[in-house]
Amino acid sequence: MSSSAPPWLRVREHGVEISVRVVPRSSSDRAGGLYGDLLRVRLTAPPVGNAANEALVRLIAKAARIAPSRVRIVLGERGRSKVVFIDEGSDPAGLAKRVVAALTSPAS
Repeated sequence: MSSSAPPWLRVREHGVEISVRVVPRSSSDRAGGLYGDLLRVRLTAPPVGNAANEALVRLIAKAARIAPSRVRIVLGERGRSKVVFIDEGSDPAGLAKRVVAALTSPAS
């Protein structure tokens, strides 16, 4: 990924890491905007049980166009600031471009 990559995204050897700030109990599921260097992600799910984490994984998987089983929260499972890893062994740079386009578009 070029040097113009957003601060919330890091390309790793086998995938992509996304640093997010979750806003639970929002009116819709969508990503957009920044919270410092984190991507703000609004979720309708409440922060009860694992509902918000599951909603976050589904939203990221849909944006990346991959199965939710390939997305996992690697840091911050119980907080609002999280690091999400998307496993893509073959083309992490291509995945990063798809994710940035999907999560920063006005419709996301």
